[in-house]
Amino acid sequence: MSISHGDQLFISYEADKVPIHGRYSYFGNNYGTVVGFRDYIDGYIFAVRSLYSEYISCKRTRIDILDTIVYPLCFNYRQIVELYIKYFFFKYSGTNDDEKEKFIKRVSHRLCIAWTEARAHIKLLHQKIGSSIDITLFDDFIKQIDDFDSDSFRMRYPIKKDLSPTHGNSIKLDVVGLHSKMLAIFDLFHQLDSEIDGVLIDNNCEIQFVRLMKSLYENARVSISAIVDVMRQLANREKIRREETHFSVSSCIDISEINFLYDTEQIVFENMVLELPIKHAVILALLTHAGSYLVNHDYKLAVNEELTKDFFKLLEITLINCSHFIDLDGKYPCNVMCYAILEKSAEVPLEWLQTSIPIMEHCIET
Repeated sequence: MSISHGDQLFISYEADKVPIHGRYSYFGNNYGTVVGFRDYIDGYIFAVRSLYSEYISCKRTRIDILDTIVYPLCFNYRQIVELYIKYFFFKYSGTNDDEKEKFIKRVSHRLCIAWTEARAHIKLLHQKIGSSIDITLFDDFIKQIDDFDSDSFRMRYPIKKDLSPTHGNSIKLDVVGLHSKMLAIFDLFHQLDSEIDGVLIDNNCEIQFVRLMKSLYENARVSISAIVDVMRQLANREKIRREETHFSVSSCIDISEINFLYDTEQIVFENMVLELPIKHAVILALLTHAGSYLVNHDYKLAVNEELTKDFFKLLEITLINCSHFIDLDGKYPCNVMCYAILEKSAEVPLEWLQTSIPIMEHCIET
């Protein structure tokens, strides 16, 4: 391999072309989004594992590897933690772009300062769901990393800006132990992200909307209860018939789309739904889709006193997300608003409603 004048370093290809060797990467396909942080984090973790594999597989006499690869390895450990902290702030702070920009400029590469700001937002969500993760573990280990290298210069350069050495003395560093602990920290970050993902950051609702939802449900309670009772009977019959016929379902088929009911039973159930007063259909549809969000873990509700506020906010979000087929003013007919009940196997929307209705009952009582 040689290099000469005129050679290009960064060569990109049009959509229909690829390099001769056939291997390429999409560089910069995240457009600065929160997802982009995850891409960078995953990439740096891959790099850490690759560097460590080289480190651990070489002979103990290879100081040309052991005493040099340690710098990019330690830098990547620190970089991953910095990315995680900023990712958490961007994803969970609920701040606007101006505030995010100020945060980036304010904290620079200082981990403890960045974590202190991000932690305040994370803690609120952490407490709402009663997470079992000990968040103080992050406090301890982030401080240790920051104390070891407060601005990442120690891992990137042998000198500081004033030309003084970044290393006052040489230390014998246990890289094997460090690698193990850092992977555990990354796993803990990932676990925390998974737990608080979907928790509502902003649960403020107009009081008029809350009153409307309560009124709609109280007026439709009897109708909805009757619908659920029938769905429960139909779901039991579906299960029995499926077992009797030993129905074999391919893994690529969504069982929720398969209807095991006889036509007469389906018609009776459809008529029951279609004859609902339009306002009853509205709240039934909202509860159905809100329940689907909860069952599918798209959103998570607080387990503390914030539950009621969270649930009404979820209903508001559901109305916005489903505005193309659910409307408070009766713009759409019952069969459109309640399509999820009519078109799917009864077992699936039944689970959704059995998830959302008890919460609604709790909110009515509080």
